[in-house]
Amino acid sequence: DKSLLKPCQETRLMVSQAMTHYVEFTADWDGVETVTAETGTTIKGRCWDGYFWYPPACRDDASKCVIFFTGGWNMEETMQKAAGWNMPLSPVVAIDWDRFTKLPLQHRSTFYWWVPDPTFLSLNPMEITFPPFDRTAFARGDQRNSLS
Repeated sequence: DKSLLKPCQETRLMVSQAMTHYVEFTADWDGVETVTAETGTTIKGRCWDGYFWYPPACRDDASKCVIFFTGGWNMEETMQKAAGWNMPLSPVVAIDWDRFTKLPLQHRSTFYWWVPDPTFLSLNPMEITFPPFDRTAFARGDQRNSLS
């Protein structure tokens, strides 16, 4: 039910600096759009059907994508990781906190979560791990490694 999700226009997909970093570290120009206006050129995340951004791993067949629910947090990090590690993760933003806490309980998915928050303990979640934190890479905007 898309009414439980924020449209792409209300997410970090519209933040040009974040999407510029995405392209810089993934070279995935198909995942973004270049928009030219009187005020200049910006890069925005490409949005399929108004709500979903699809990574290269499942862009040709969206049914192979695994939804990654977030409240808006770590959107570009998830995009960089999905493209950089060839993962079929499709980040979508819940419309509010209440929906964010319910959607992972209703759909087989991945989701943003942090410790010690108890919200999703009943799901017995497993952490997806990435290479160790790289301070230099992170300072440049490269978020393909662990953040801690």
